[in-house]
Amino acid sequence: MTEDAFHRFAAEAEAADSTRRLWAAARRWLRTEGVVRLSYHHYPGTAGLAPTDSLSIDGFPEDWAAAYVAENLQRVDPIPRVAMRTFEPFHWEDAAAFADVSSAEMEYLRRLTAAELGDGLAVQVFGPDGRNGYCGLGFGGARRDLAPDRLRLLQAGCQIGHLRYCLIAPLEAPDRSGLTPREREVLHWIVQGKSNSVIADILGCSPHTVDTHARRIFRKLDVGDRISAAVQAVGRGIVTG
Repeated sequence: MTEDAFHRFAAEAEAADSTRRLWAAARRWLRTEGVVRLSYHHYPGTAGLAPTDSLSIDGFPEDWAAAYVAENLQRVDPIPRVAMRTFEPFHWEDAAAFADVSSAEMEYLRRLTAAELGDGLAVQVFGPDGRNGYCGLGFGGARRDLAPDRLRLLQAGCQIGHLRYCLIAPLEAPDRSGLTPREREVLHWIVQGKSNSVIADILGCSPHTVDTHARRIFRKLDVGDRISAAVQAVGRGIVTG
């Protein structure tokens, strides 16, 4: 059953012609493995894909996802950095045991524990021209020590997905989003966690106008809510966090 789901994912990843479809295929497969929280960081390396690291999040509580984007917690989340310096997947709660972490990074780890998101695995992935990445696989509960064959399957799937992303992501560069300058401005404030009424005050327009812009942004980014729009904006480098 596990191997069948893996092979289906590998085929779907190979056929995926957009990062949205690739992400959906990864979520379907990882759910069969008990993964309920998924994050993916992609580093442009020498390719210079985007002005910021790419990021995708799924399954995390809305308040945590919003804070991660609005507060740009990528800067103090040590888990992806530690993953890039290790050879094997490790549990989130063990990050500080594998490398020195700063006081700000340690505070992030304490905040992560306090959020009661459960433990998960940090899986490092590698690509061409330094386009490496990190997959965070959360099981939503207590620590799970996986059998070696299952762990290798997860590693292989994450690597397959990452390499496919490296291939198709350039087709979705920021200038292909179709957003107008005003929509980018509204999106910037959405990323900052501002409500429509606050954005209206900042831009000197009505909340109705901001709502109209937001709905157009959602349609162009193919998302259904503010958190997803913010993640797409930061992940694709459309705006900075």
